[in-house]
Amino acid sequence: MSTSARTVRLNDDMSQAVDEIARICGRDANFVMREAIEEYVKHHEWIIKETQRRLTKLENGEGKLVSHDTVKDSILKRIQSKN
Repeated sequence: MSTSARTVRLNDDMSQAVDEIARICGRDANFVMREAIEEYVKHHEWIIKETQRRLTKLENGEGKLVSHDTVKDSILKRIQSKN
């Protein structure tokens, strides 16, 4: 697989955190940043594809919309049942 160089600007705290993770893992900062970006991209690709799939299902009448309040109430009930 070919690669290309990119420049990423990080604030000092993030840069130090990357360096610390790299040190602990015995890797270099480029490895840590590459892994982080790959995970981020894979996650967001999945979100986009899944959202498109579900929208298509809704458009084809294969699903149902649920109100925000219904979802919120369901989540609150689950939280309360665990306490």
